[in-house]
Amino acid sequence: MRGTTLDLPLIMMLALVFCISVLVVYLVLAPFVGTELDNSGIITLGLSSLQLLDSLCLFFVIGFSLAIIVSSFLIKSHPIFFIFSVLGLIVSIIVSALFSNLFGEFIADPMFSGIASNFPIMQIIFSNLPTIIFIIGLIVLVVLHGKEERV
Repeated sequence: MRGTTLDLPLIMMLALVFCISVLVVYLVLAPFVGTELDNSGIITLGLSSLQLLDSLCLFFVIGFSLAIIVSSFLIKSHPIFFIFSVLGLIVSIIVSALFSNLFGEFIADPMFSGIASNFPIMQIIFSNLPTIIFIIGLIVLVVLHGKEERV
């Protein structure tokens, strides 16, 4: 992470891959609950553990956001690059809307719609992703270009 608005798509891609992977693993394991393979209850335990990853997605987004904000504080930037940072933020917001729609279409699929209700935090994050990216990007812009340069 370099601490710029160009790191925002990285948060979105990693969160999208993580959330879709959790949903796919849950979909694969769910049919085995109550079968002979689940005699010891290990699959049921695995499914309940996967539901804990729902809140981990929130900490994932918050952690990467804080990492970008801290790293943007630690680098020097010239004020001329503010324009490019704003353009990067606009592109990131557009891409976040696409990722939000992609996740919405993914969980609207009949195959995943039944298990999507088990992961409400993921749904909240992706339904508000453009707003989240805008707020994080605005904070990064202020931290990156608003600090006083001391000579």
